[in-house]
Amino acid sequence: MLCYICRRFNKQLNKVNLEVTELESQFPDGVYLILLMGLLEDYFVPLLNFFLTPESFEQKLSTPPQKVEIVSQKRRLLATHH
Repeated sequence: MLCYICRRFNKQLNKVNLEVTELESQFPDGVYLILLMGLLEDYFVPLLNFFLTPESFEQKLSTPPQKVEIVSQKRRLLATHH
């Protein structure tokens, strides 16, 4: 099952030259999830707004609020177009 999920994620992430090889180590900080959301929903993810390769605990903590903000912005855009 995990191989199937990785293949599905990689189909999208390969568009930005990224690849998932290990879900447990690559998804906890939220970076790949943010990028995957942008690719799947077809919207721009500004890379300056979060740490692409978070190293410290504080950097990793700063990523989840960015995910929430991206989803919120997408919902606002959808609400104005319907």
